[in-house]
Amino acid sequence: MAETVAKPIWGYELASYINIGTGSTPEWIKATELLSWDESAETQTYTPSWIDYQNQPTFTLGRTCSISWEKDTLVGGVLDNWVMEHRHDIDIPVDIVKVYTWTGTPDAHIADKATFLFTPNALKNSNVGQPVVTGGVCNMESDGWTEGTWDMPNKTFAPGSAIVDPGDPGDPGDGGEG
Repeated sequence: MAETVAKPIWGYELASYINIGTGSTPEWIKATELLSWDESAETQTYTPSWIDYQNQPTFTLGRTCSISWEKDTLVGGVLDNWVMEHRHDIDIPVDIVKVYTWTGTPDAHIADKATFLFTPNALKNSNVGQPVVTGGVCNMESDGWTEGTWDMPNKTFAPGSAIVDPGDPGDPGDGGEG
């Protein structure tokens, strides 16, 4: 029996797409030329004040997420132009899909999707000779991530679970019938 050699999954293999269109007319743009994409998950908890307990339990009600990102600004970049158009707006609804590109097949990668509210940061140029930096903060609006698959060629998300053996990136697991 051949032994499987473990190899790293590189940062560029976790792709992120932002829908700058609408739900009925999506326009999925890959977040690229990134300088940072910092995702933080926060739990929403409840700790009661029960008088008959010495140590209070803490219950996790849910989890939310915020994403702070920056990228080099490019002339003619679709995401760059969209951020420029909305540079003074706050809480712009966007959908974000995280695509685990090392799983599944090009038309059925495991992916997670959620709705966020995006607020752009001011464009900045902190060093002459380097590009202007575009970015902002996305705060999760939905009740968590929806699991599904991402069709890379068609840029479409399909909700539902996908079983993929992470040890064999070419194996779609159960054939997509799940």
